[in-house]
Amino acid sequence: MEVETRLKQFYFEKYLLDIASATLERGGVTTNVDTYEFLAPIDAWGFPQYPGKTVVLRPGANLVEELRWFIRENNRELNEPGAWLGTWVHPSTYCCYLDITAITPCLEAAKQEAFKRSQQDGREIVALYNFKYQQTVYLCEPAVVTLQRGESARSKEVFLSWRELACLQTSKLTPLFLF
Repeated sequence: MEVETRLKQFYFEKYLLDIASATLERGGVTTNVDTYEFLAPIDAWGFPQYPGKTVVLRPGANLVEELRWFIRENNRELNEPGAWLGTWVHPSTYCCYLDITAITPCLEAAKQEAFKRSQQDGREIVALYNFKYQQTVYLCEPAVVTLQRGESARSKEVFLSWRELACLQTSKLTPLFLF
């Protein structure tokens, strides 16, 4: 019995490592926490089912530990029928999003549902993602922020939603100005 329990724990730890490495390699993944299955590239749109439960991690966060916490914290929702664990690294901020992903085949239906869920949870959904075409559709009006990394004089202009600014407050990226 103890061997079975330890083996199950090892499989879970491997699963967490698989999610973290695939997220960093591909910029995000969608996976089923019950079966450990990774979603195939289907022609469908993903978005946060519960925007209020989405976690935005600063660049350099310990992704394995954050995934472990997120899965335990949201275990009930992640085990609902049709629910998936989603990860996404924002290409401009490098903040990593963890969410409970819902999937729908139609872009317009996904947009409508995303706006509805955003209003219900009081938190805007940043983007929708098509798994087959690897297409991101941004939903919210971005703020323009110029960022400077550490001591470097190199600056980079990025586009953020207002909610993403909170991610930057705890990251090593410092907003220089906002307009």
